[in-house]
Amino acid sequence: MLRRILWAELGDHLLNNTVATNMLHVVSQDSADELQIVRIFAAQLISFFIVLALYRRKVRSSVTENNIQEERS
Repeated sequence: MLRRILWAELGDHLLNNTVATNMLHVVSQDSADELQIVRIFAAQLISFFIVLALYRRKVRSSVTENNIQEERS
């Protein structure tokens, strides 16, 4: 069980870094990036919702599989 948790955390971290890097890799004309905090917040939300959707999908499929196995027995 611990291994699954570590892989989930690693996947979440990788996804978050990918989304954040792509959103933050912006070259501005000025030296100060005034919207950096907005892009960081948006990247965090996007990666959170992607991970949440994947988690819910996995939970639904495991519940469905358990129900099918209970009906068979």
